[in-house]
Amino acid sequence: MKTMSYDVIRPTLKTGDSVSFSGRGLASMVIRGATLSKWTHDGVIVIAPEIRTVLCWESTTLAKVADVESGTVKSGVMLVNFSQRIKTYNGEIGIRRLYTPLTTIERAILLDMQREVRDTPYEKNMLELFKAAYDGPFGLNIEDLSSIFCSELKAEYYKRIGRLPASKPANEYTPADFAREGMDDILEEMIMVDTAAGR
Repeated sequence: MKTMSYDVIRPTLKTGDSVSFSGRGLASMVIRGATLSKWTHDGVIVIAPEIRTVLCWESTTLAKVADVESGTVKSGVMLVNFSQRIKTYNGEIGIRRLYTPLTTIERAILLDMQREVRDTPYEKNMLELFKAAYDGPFGLNIEDLSSIFCSELKAEYYKRIGRLPASKPANEYTPADFAREGMDDILEEMIMVDTAAGR
């Protein structure tokens, strides 16, 4: 797994690329233990050419960066400046680029979904979060976008554009899933971002 400075990787990023976060806080430790993976949070890259900015589309309760649409620091689904997100994040960040860039239709689907879930709160159902990581008996979630957690947001978008199967609920995916080899057919190898260079 290679490491690159954000300045080097930034020009190669495209809308739809996958971002994985490995946090160091208590919540991250719980997620790490439940999924047996270092990856604890997810986001999607969104390029905003009109303002020449790379954004991160995510759903979180731990934001330190203002949502670019509302101008406020909030909980739930948001779009944030990715450079600022890197500078304020206490942990590791990895990026997996999409093998095939988004089509015009897939970009339009992204814009439609962003409008649809813009003010959606972070996941309120703790059982749903548990079931995302638990695959035993009675562990299957039922699709529910009334509140959304990070990997659910990414999975729902990838489902809508046909990059993930429609049969599996979006709330069955965890951050670990987007780092595993099972995503190798849609995502390139993980590249670690040298976050120290951006601070």
